Order: sequence, then structure tokens, then C-alpha cells
Amino acid sequence: MTHLAGALARPGQQRDLDNAAARGMEAIDIAESLHSTYSVARLRSLYREMKPHSKVPAVRDFVERARGLVAV
Repeated sequence: MTHLAGALARPGQQRDLDNAAARGMEAIDIAESLHSTYSVARLRSLYREMKPHSKVPAVRDFVERARGLVAV
């Protein structure tokens, strides 16, 4: 999910920040159930990539929820 979200967040024709945020939320759900350091590391990377786009409501929701999990 984090790889898909990252691809959707990158500049280009495929950019879809709302969809990226939705996939990011799914990744958070999965990471919370797995307690995986790899998953948290991937979320941290996605968090950093998405944070500059926090004016988009869905992205802001993702960033707020991810903040506690990734502890940046």
C-alpha cells in the first residue's frame, strides 16, 4: 500500500493525492495490526512525501493519523 500511495503522490500524470491518502490510511491500518518496523519505516517515508501537501483535506487526515505512528 505504501508503494502505491507513494506512486500516486509523486508528480506526473498519475498524481492523485486523495487516492494516495486513502491508500496511506489503509497502510496505517495494516501497520498497526502487524507491529512491523519495516511497515513503520515505509509509512515514515510516505509521511515525509505527503506532508508538503497537507492543504488537501485527505492528505491532512493521513498526516495527522500517521504522525503518532511514525514519530518523526
